[in-house]
Amino acid sequence: MVNKIFNILSKKILWRLARPVSKFLFLCHNISYKDPFGKIPLAKNIAEYDENFKYSVELINHPITKNKTFLKYPPEKNFIENLAYTLQNVLKKTRNSYVHGYILYSYLTEYLNDFYKLNKNKTDILNIVDIGTARGFSSLCLAKALENKNISGKIFTFDILPNRSSFFWNSHTDISQGQLSRIELLKPWRDLVDKYIIFFSTATFNSLNIVDIPKIHFAFIDGSHSFKDVFLEINYLIQRLDNNSILIFDDYDEELFPGVVKACNYLSSLNKHKSFELISIQNRRKLAIFCFN
Repeated sequence: MVNKIFNILSKKILWRLARPVSKFLFLCHNISYKDPFGKIPLAKNIAEYDENFKYSVELINHPITKNKTFLKYPPEKNFIENLAYTLQNVLKKTRNSYVHGYILYSYLTEYLNDFYKLNKNKTDILNIVDIGTARGFSSLCLAKALENKNISGKIFTFDILPNRSSFFWNSHTDISQGQLSRIELLKPWRDLVDKYIIFFSTATFNSLNIVDIPKIHFAFIDGSHSFKDVFLEINYLIQRLDNNSILIFDDYDEELFPGVVKACNYLSSLNKHKSFELISIQNRRKLAIFCFN
């Protein structure tokens, strides 16, 4: 009886606290990510971004050009380069790399080939999860593959950065257009965005428990690199995988991101995958690709 009364009172108290706590956390979120890339542009003119883009990791002689999936399902090079110029071309100490965009496009295209054969009436909607939206580069590479194969699908993409707040993005658009929201930044690709992409402006440890995607066919994980967060994401995804689903993890790097490597080792220990592959991207950075039964 005492426990019952305690539970009733606790629920009433917690329910009353839920709204103010949520508002406070949302306020903190807005404050924390008001100017994530600085309060002023990092360059004085667009020429600095043009020059920076020239020194991006080149596709010529890159190891992925020998990858069988890349060769069998070649990506749309011009589309990905144009996309990367705005969404991956940032000023930083290390060289830019957008090579993973080619791999995402090729591997999803290969998956879609089989998906199309198994679903000739196109009645099933293909669900993709993209963790770590950033500027939207990965989501759009995946969306382009869906469009080219004329497959109905949705890309559920998660990131702590707000979707409709304006700030500088460390992109050439900072010079030409000033502060933009992500929606405004992606305006040149609006058709793909509107058709395929659903944005969640929240961390996965907050949202995955309440966003129940019933079936997941393909996922790209490039958000938080801590073991605890990637572990949570894996356990969410593994319960919802469809036949032949593919999970791709970015930044498989023992030295820089041991949490990602540890999480991939955990996934491997579950013995639910049929194949595992590492693809070199830049220096020690690799993509870890799991294909499931």
